[in-house]
Order: sequence, then C-alpha cells, then structure tokens
Amino acid sequence: MLKAAGHLDGPGRSTVLVELIKHLLYVKQQIPSIFSELKKFVHQELSCEDSAKRKRVSSEVKRASKFVDAADQLFSSLHGLFSSRDVAAVLLCFGATIINPSEVYAVSFEPAAEGATSRESDADHVSRSLLRQLIIEAPEILDRPLGVSRLSVMVLAAGGSGEAPGGFKPRPTYVPKLTAAAANRPTPLLLIDLAADEAAEREAVLERLQRPPGGDEATMVWLQADVSLTSCCPASSTTDQDDE
Repeated sequence: MLKAAGHLDGPGRSTVLVELIKHLLYVKQQIPSIFSELKKFVHQELSCEDSAKRKRVSSEVKRASKFVDAADQLFSSLHGLFSSRDVAAVLLCFGATIINPSEVYAVSFEPAAEGATSRESDADHVSRSLLRQLIIEAPEILDRPLGVSRLSVMVLAAGGSGEAPGGFKPRPTYVPKLTAAAANRPTPLLLIDLAADEAAEREAVLERLQRPPGGDEATMVWLQADVSLTSCCPASSTTDQDDE
C-alpha cells in the first residue's frame, strides 16, 4: 500500500486525484501522450485556419477530441464533488465493468478536518511524492499489459441532502469486491492511502471499503461518475462497451 502524507482540503485532494488519473491513463497506454500534450494537439488541430484541412479532420483527432472533452468533464465533476462533500475513498476501475474490473486503484482519504485549507503547492508536493512512489514501488502493476480499456470512477462520499451531486449517480447497493477472483484470477489492486498522519494498515482499509451499505457507514454512499473514459488509442474501436 502506497502512502502519501499531506494536510489537504477538498480541492487539494481532487487536484492530487486528477493528476493521478492523468498519469495512469498515460502509463497504462490509454492515451498516446501525456494529457497536457494530447489536449494541446487537439486544440492545434481543431483551430487550424485552413478550412479545407478542418473538413479533413482525421478519425484520430476526432477520437482524441472526444476523449479530452470527456476527461475535462470528469475532472470538473470530481473537483465539484470534493469541494462540496467529504470523500472517504475513490476507486479507479479499468475494465469493461465496475463489477469485474481488470485493474483497480483504490485511493483512501482520512476524514477532512473542519475548516481545513491547503495551498496549491501542498497538492503539488503530494502529487509528486505519490507519482514518484508509483514508479519506484509499483512497477508490477504499472508495467502490466492492459490493452484497450475503459476507466470508470467510483466515489465513497458523504450522502449530503440525498440528491446526487452533478456528474454522479448513486449506487446504494454497490459493494466493491477488491479481493474477489474474476475469471479464476485475482483482480490486480493497488491501494493508495492519502492520510495526513499515520494511516490504517492495508487490511483495515480493504475491510472499510468493502463494508456493505448501512450500519455505521449509512451516512456515506457510493457514487458512480456519469462519464467514463475509453482509450483514445487507435485500437479503441474494438473495446468492450458493456455497462452495468
């Protein structure tokens, strides 16, 4: 289990999460370049002044443009959620479904301190620390071939007023099976603990994430992001598009 300490408020936590998603999309070869370069490429191609060239926009550019728009929408929804509600955990699920994903990256957060604030530099520091740990300590999952896939995001957050926040739908019966076998093999799982101080051990974090709805956790609810990100690499046209 990776641990990256830092006293972060909601916006700071969402910044770290978004940077993690961008990094994973690139290292798992779901995008052809780092996200900032992909976004720059799309902007340059679509803002071309040559009208004849604009009409001949390639399928590669169209696919990349659709991906960037979807990613920006997902990131905006995550920033809004973290700014309005306490978030306990986020699951980044690569695969056709959230029930039997090919890979899972589980990010655990400690309860946010009331009135906590953090600077942009704090989030940058935690992001750099986390990505450095990923490279050094988790090569077995980062280097694992994934192929064309889809990223779905599940968030365990405070229930609020009962209405789902923008960009998410409630999944009240969802219970992640992070240690269960899928197709007679365990699902590759990486736990990431973003706690300011000494954090719980791996088994304690897993037990909390897989606890059925109700009981002491009744104030928390699983939410699924409306937007999922399907690989924009050339072979993405063959990806499994099944949904729950």
